[in-house]
Amino acid sequence: MGLLLLIEMFVAVFGLIFKVIGGVLLLILKVAFVLVRGMLMQYVRAWRVLRRRWQERQQDKRMKAAAARRAAAADGREGEQ
Repeated sequence: MGLLLLIEMFVAVFGLIFKVIGGVLLLILKVAFVLVRGMLMQYVRAWRVLRRRWQERQQDKRMKAAAARRAAAADGREGEQ
């Protein structure tokens, strides 16, 4: 009877220890997940800003090229008259 009680207490203590360890590990995983998600969102935000700036630069280049073509075409017409 005493051995059975000792085994039950042993199992109960180890069960409690494993529950605590599991809870701590779960908490660590949750914190790590939140941190990683925050970092990823920061990278996504930065990527969007860079892409928007690149698109604006491309638009500026296209507008300058179109203006240069219009100016060249106007010069060509003035030269013909």
